[in-house]
Amino acid sequence: MAKRSSSRRTPARARNGGKQQPLSQPIQEVMKANPFEPMERFVQAFMPWLTPFSPQAPSPKLDVIERDSSVLVRAEVPGVNKGNLEVEASDTSVTIKGEVEQQDKRDEKHYSISETSRGAFVRTVSLPSEVDSTKAKATFRDGVVEVMLPKVDRSRSHQVKL
Repeated sequence: MAKRSSSRRTPARARNGGKQQPLSQPIQEVMKANPFEPMERFVQAFMPWLTPFSPQAPSPKLDVIERDSSVLVRAEVPGVNKGNLEVEASDTSVTIKGEVEQQDKRDEKHYSISETSRGAFVRTVSLPSEVDSTKAKATFRDGVVEVMLPKVDRSRSHQVKL
C-alpha cells in the first residue's frame, strides 16, 4: 500500500497547539442588533431590484479595529449630514443611527436608474473588549464616522514574566 504524502493540510486545532480558537464575534452577538441583517444583505447582493421597496436604508459598512489600549470603530455613512447622525457607546457595544434624507423627486419620470439609498438606519456592533464608554471620542469627516474607545485596564493585554 502506498504511503500518503505528508503535505496534507494540518487541522486548525493541531496548528494551534490543540486549542480551538474562539470566534472573535459570536453569531448571537451579531444578530442581537438586527436578526434579519444577514438576509437583508443577501437580498441587496443577489436581488437588488427588491431594495427600492425596503423601508430602511442599508446598514453602514464598518470596521472594528482592536489595538493595545483602545478599540476603533469606523463606519461609512455616505450622504448623511452630521445633524442626522447619532452615536451611542456602551462598555460592550457601539450603535450608529442616522438618516439619509429623501431628495426631491419631481422628475421621477426621467430616472432611468435609481439606486441611491434613502431613509433611516441603525447599526449596533459588539466590541471585542470591554471599553470605558465615558471616554469615547467620535469624529465625522468625508462620510466616515470614527469612534475611539479606550479599553478598561482589565481588558488590556499584559505581559506575564516567567
